[in-house]
Amino acid sequence: MKDEEQRLSEFIDRLNEEKKPDDVHGDSGELKELYSTVKLVRALKEPEMPASDFWEKLANSLGTSTKRKSRKRNLFTGLIGIAAACLLVFAVLIPLTRTSIVAAMEKAFSEVQAYHGSIEIQSTNEEGETTIQAKMEVWADQKGRYYVKGNEGFNSGVITVNNGDKKWQLNPESQQIHILPTFPDTYPFTFELGNEINDITAALSTEIIGEDMIAGRSATILEVSPKGGEPYKVWIDNETNLPLKKQTAWQNALQYTVQYSEIEMMDVIPEEVLSFITPEGYEVIQTNPEKIVSDLQEAKAIAGFIPTLPNEETTGSSLKHIAVGLEEINVKSYYRFADDGEIVLSQKKADEALKPDYKSIIGLVNGQPAEIQQSVQEDAGLFGTRGKSAGMKAIHSVRWQEDGYEFSIVGNTPWKDIESFAKELTGGAIELPESNKISDTSPEIDVPYDLTVVENTQKSVDAGHSPWNLDPVFVAQVFASLQLSPGGIVGDYPIAYEELRVLQQTNSDAVVEVNSDKSSISKIYLKRLVRQDNTGIWTVVGYDLKHE
Repeated sequence: MKDEEQRLSEFIDRLNEEKKPDDVHGDSGELKELYSTVKLVRALKEPEMPASDFWEKLANSLGTSTKRKSRKRNLFTGLIGIAAACLLVFAVLIPLTRTSIVAAMEKAFSEVQAYHGSIEIQSTNEEGETTIQAKMEVWADQKGRYYVKGNEGFNSGVITVNNGDKKWQLNPESQQIHILPTFPDTYPFTFELGNEINDITAALSTEIIGEDMIAGRSATILEVSPKGGEPYKVWIDNETNLPLKKQTAWQNALQYTVQYSEIEMMDVIPEEVLSFITPEGYEVIQTNPEKIVSDLQEAKAIAGFIPTLPNEETTGSSLKHIAVGLEEINVKSYYRFADDGEIVLSQKKADEALKPDYKSIIGLVNGQPAEIQQSVQEDAGLFGTRGKSAGMKAIHSVRWQEDGYEFSIVGNTPWKDIESFAKELTGGAIELPESNKISDTSPEIDVPYDLTVVENTQKSVDAGHSPWNLDPVFVAQVFASLQLSPGGIVGDYPIAYEELRVLQQTNSDAVVEVNSDKSSISKIYLKRLVRQDNTGIWTVVGYDLKHE
């Protein structure tokens, strides 16, 4: 067997070569402790190295000697002492920074295959009284699969599972199993580690504000300022570099704390946990049922039309299967990419005009108005990828109508794949609006606003109040209606929601057309003044009048 000095040297060499160290299960407890110390030191930002004689002086100061190779035990003890002293020196030279701790979190999670833990959710009121809201058992892995069981509080006894091929929710109280869509599944459960780390990475700022002990483990406290909402706190385990606890900002006189009371890393989730089993006496309910078809003719027999499919070779994808929705009659084609990304292409007959979601921006597909969205995060540009962990990618979507049909493409792949699909279907490219303005046209009449009032309204919406401020059409409806009823609105709005239409919309600007005989206004101009993403509220900044 190799002596401990040689084992340590090879361990360091493997790390320096960016390779996984050899199996260490047979090594002594002291050597494993030294491995952990070496890994922690290496995870930190590299400092300016001390003078060449530093190690010799440090070894001498600890009473070690480079000539005592025959006395392995003393040498090993000396090495531990040197490593501990090095760690102390590095701690002085390199204080923890946002960059180092976030990088350590991302690296730590990339090495996690699966994990099993117990989550506790508490609420605290202004009097300091704490109530346990829920306790849950969770399993999760890097493939996006998970199992969540409510053990106490809300959803007690309810089990939710996504095994990659099927998602279901078992409710023992009603003795029902609801079959749910597996994709898109953007947020599997509260305090899922990958999502939390990605949220921290995408935050506007992150600051280390202290140290604490969580479940007997030393932790660093981060204050995270997200792009939308108020700052919150996260506790990062100093040993594993993974988040263990989260505390929200105060909302409606309550503060919520989510914490892993237990957590362990696993190689895999046990298959029995992810297996679909129907207990005796349970009813299986197919939510949004789909029938997988064998060919396009079978799809036509059910849906009444043959769907248009892109060229797989051109798009770099492979078709998994085609299904027909049995409630909302539509044809869905499921595609997979080499990096495990997925795209779902949906087609149906257009029975009404396109009504873009208020969170979307308005672009063009083959010259037709299109609703374009990104539903996970907006930090890495308009269509950047959220994270590198499986199941943690940004969800992009585009929806438009053409030739009497409505098309939608939803995928967790890079935006170029969405563009490729759209172009293969229509022959025309996706055109995005400018990111900061609609056009050079200014409104005929400016509407003054108080930025302090707008900021306070934004905070109110962040806390869950008046969410209609996030919808430019609703904001325009209120404005146009108040022009007719300046004393206030009683009952229905004089301008109906259906009488307004988004002409153009970007992350920061929107123009809404008014099609009502009651109003003299033709267009309303709006801006997101506080935050230019789908968490930002809309404010009317001007309007145009109708002209004969």
